[in-house]
Amino acid sequence: KEALNRMRLATDFLRGREVAHGFPKHLRIELTNRCNLACIMCPITEMDRTLGNMDLDLFRKVVADAAAHGTTFVYLHAWGESTIHRELFTFVREAKKVGLQVGLSTNCTLLDEKKAQEVVDSGLDFLILSMDGAVKETYEKVRKNADFEITRQNITNMLATKARAGRGPFTVLQLIRMTETDTEVD
Repeated sequence: KEALNRMRLATDFLRGREVAHGFPKHLRIELTNRCNLACIMCPITEMDRTLGNMDLDLFRKVVADAAAHGTTFVYLHAWGESTIHRELFTFVREAKKVGLQVGLSTNCTLLDEKKAQEVVDSGLDFLILSMDGAVKETYEKVRKNADFEITRQNITNMLATKARAGRGPFTVLQLIRMTETDTEVD
């Protein structure tokens, strides 16, 4: 099914079709549109959508359908901070059950030691740790309502938890290049 899906997508692309007949190879699902920060580069503070969380039964249906039709990877983030969702790790496990690889991006502010262990135990495949600022002043200017030291400690704990376990998701530390962070990227 995965090969057939890839063939459909490639054929549609090569023929210049505007509508693809295959399922997306990667799927992004927003588990929540809630966030605990007001980052300067994020449009979430300007959105007027009702705040809410995704329902677990709906999620199960979406990932089962996607996996059955050739989708291989699901990202569990969009505009909200997924670590706010109480059932985040249940969602990860449900996606893993149907054979999907699972990725997550987090602002790390809520990634305490308990959640770090849950990241490792859940089977998450890919983790982006967003730290937009290499020094306190820049970070707290960009990531409004966040505390540089807490976030740095959460990242350190996450990496140590993964190292102790000898397993865990492929992990990327991310810093978005923008005017405020440009001199700190290197």
